[in-house]
Amino acid sequence: MRILRPYHIFVFIACLFLSACASHRDAVPETFPFHFNDNNPHQLAAAKKYGIEPLETRDDLRRVKRHLKHIEECKYYTIDPLTHSVPYLTSDAAKLLKDIGKNFQKSMRKHKMGEYKIIVTSVLRTKADVKSLMKVNSNAVPNSAHCHATTFDLSYRRFKYLGGKKASQAQMKYLLGEVVDKLRNRNRCYVRYETKQTCLHITVTP
Repeated sequence: MRILRPYHIFVFIACLFLSACASHRDAVPETFPFHFNDNNPHQLAAAKKYGIEPLETRDDLRRVKRHLKHIEECKYYTIDPLTHSVPYLTSDAAKLLKDIGKNFQKSMRKHKMGEYKIIVTSVLRTKADVKSLMKVNSNAVPNSAHCHATTFDLSYRRFKYLGGKKASQAQMKYLLGEVVDKLRNRNRCYVRYETKQTCLHITVTP
């Protein structure tokens, strides 16, 4: 029987300690410490400054399409079926959305988690869309930042699973919050945490 010498025992214990520290360091919290409380007046002011004039109906979209980016599913995000909005954003808002999706996936890889996409739940709304939405959503307001093509909503409860090791909803919510918080601190966006709609309401501030 092989007897471990004190040196070998020390090395073994040290390796266990370092492994435990690394595991703790890479652990993703399941709490959500981010306080996203940029309210509608702040977001609306930015939307008016950087976005388009509100459209009455979707027919009016034809005259401004060339100034906007058409948003469609890509490697960084997917889009819910849109009932009260259309998939168009200003170029700055489209870039912000892409950066959020890219940074979220980068963070997932860093923590050795599976591959997921963030989900966009609402984009550009016309005045007619807002009027219709207000009948079914108590959070909807007449003067919505969504009307200026600068604003989009991201679900923090649902993510599209693509493969690999599955992560908990709480962990993904934390990582999404962390990504958005960093961009917010760089003055790239305003963010509001919406409980009823379970989404992050985000307006670009280029």
